[in-house]
Amino acid sequence: EMLAPLLYSLVRFVRPVRLMEIGLGYTTPWLLKGIEDNESVDLSGNSDLDYFKKTYDPVLICIDDMSDKESTASQSAMKYKDSKYIDLIESTFQGKSKEIADKYGKLDFVWFDCGGSKEYGEFLEEYLHMCSGYIAMHYTYYRGEPNPNYEVIDRYCSVYNFERVHMIEPHKYRQGSFCLLRRV
Repeated sequence: EMLAPLLYSLVRFVRPVRLMEIGLGYTTPWLLKGIEDNESVDLSGNSDLDYFKKTYDPVLICIDDMSDKESTASQSAMKYKDSKYIDLIESTFQGKSKEIADKYGKLDFVWFDCGGSKEYGEFLEEYLHMCSGYIAMHYTYYRGEPNPNYEVIDRYCSVYNFERVHMIEPHKYRQGSFCLLRRV
């Protein structure tokens, strides 16, 4: 599985403060590790010292309905739920945006990894206005061809000001791609 280490690298790269993961599982510890590793900074000769003087108080908002207590999602959530960086919301994501916005404001980085095109549309309709940075979404291609999830993203990106990159994992049968959106 190569996507989890890539998400870790993206978290290290963009150093987001307000992260959200919808659909917990294998990627959860990688996102958390990226946040933890961002606490220590290597101030090399190319570091913007003013940037690193800013307060870094990150949170990973994790949303999962935990309907399958034996799943990797539930097991992962239970293992990491007491981290000082995690706010675990045991629920579906639908209808939670106002509560999250009131508590945390805008989201710098979102990892969306649940459902199909219906859920993709529901997420984008409800949360896109809150996303100020990056959104990564799993499974936009199937065997190298755009799938219905891609089509939903395409509709929203044509209305909102987001650029995107789709990366295909040709070696995988299922969930063989992801899409990275960035607000411009």
